[in-house]
Amino acid sequence: MPADTAATVRTWRSFSGEVEVQFEESFGGFSITGFVVWEAAHQLSNFLCSHKLLVEGQRVLELGAGCGLVSAVSASLGAEVTATDRADIVPRLRCTAQLGKPAQRFEVAQLDWHADPPWPAGHFDLILGSDITYGSHCHDDLLPLLWRLMVGSKTSALLTHGVRSPEQTALLWHQILKDWPGTCWLLHDYEVLERCHVQHKHDSDLPDKCITFVLGATRPAGGTLLGAAYETFLMVSQERPLVCPQPEPELLGEGILGPALLA
Repeated sequence: MPADTAATVRTWRSFSGEVEVQFEESFGGFSITGFVVWEAAHQLSNFLCSHKLLVEGQRVLELGAGCGLVSAVSASLGAEVTATDRADIVPRLRCTAQLGKPAQRFEVAQLDWHADPPWPAGHFDLILGSDITYGSHCHDDLLPLLWRLMVGSKTSALLTHGVRSPEQTALLWHQILKDWPGTCWLLHDYEVLERCHVQHKHDSDLPDKCITFVLGATRPAGGTLLGAAYETFLMVSQERPLVCPQPEPELLGEGILGPALLA
């Protein structure tokens, strides 16, 4: 844990007020990565509360769990959760795992993204991540790890990305669509990604915005872009399309906004 940190127990409530969990975070020291809850975790947690069936009764893995908010929320919604992070974050995760009501309890494990994961592909039904897609480590470490956990299975990954740099966000989407061997599509907030691509790279309105996307490992027969994740997220598609709005042809370019599922 970073030096000179002061741990604080906080209470989080969903927008509806139906879900309440506690988590521990701290400020100070040399780094706050993993020790505070960022906006992406709040948004993903509220999204899960609005779509309980995504996690209820499912085996869920959270990568880069940090303070454990998303894991605690998922457990409260009925998931069997394993929260993972690097060695110096694990003690904070264990604290959150023991807070609040028994329903928010979850398992904690250390996970090295560079090594082979201790679970076989398909062991988890759903993989969650919030604000873990920034920087080069996403392309170099995260995507290969996700593939090892998902290949040949019906496991899906639901990731919420916090926009810090529009240029970086556009590059992330381009890298995923270029290098991910399975299926990827935006779940919502397509307009944020579009602005990251077409507007000035220093758009002051974009920081603190988030986009959420889905990764699947396999494609169904017939050559369509809907992968195994489609079955998992079918209940969401009935409320909100899983497809991107039809972009202008010139925005497709070399694939930064495509290939995508087009309405």
